[in-house]
Amino acid sequence: DWSSDVCSSDLLLSKAKERSWYNLDYFVLSTENNPIVAKRCQKMNLPFVQGCTNKYEYLIEKFDKSEFNIKQYLKRLIYVGNDLNDLPIMIQAGLTFCPKDSHPLIKSKSSYVSERNGGQDFVREIIEILLGFENRGIGEINELISNR
Repeated sequence: DWSSDVCSSDLLLSKAKERSWYNLDYFVLSTENNPIVAKRCQKMNLPFVQGCTNKYEYLIEKFDKSEFNIKQYLKRLIYVGNDLNDLPIMIQAGLTFCPKDSHPLIKSKSSYVSERNGGQDFVREIIEILLGFENRGIGEINELISNR
């Protein structure tokens, strides 16, 4: 339940993007077409692709033309997946996350398996891990989530 959070995943991600923490590119790549995901991504000015039938092929097309070759890119990729269509990327990505209710094969290939199911603040947990909340004081966290 997003509304019960003191600071939502949306706010954390938008603050991280705003401050260019870790100099990461963020985007959402989904097999499904979900208007809620689209609205949330638009709200955060987060690039997204929905209805993608082959995520691995999409990444190859999108990033093989960049300064990295695809193998270098995948080694630098932080990827979140939960089902078999994520497997080709999960096998090659540098750092992978999945929720507790993921397919067993995805869990076996994941760097981090959450104690939370998808939809139960799983994304928030990942963002907090990536932003190092465990190693930050309350002042630093307040600064990150403040609207200043």
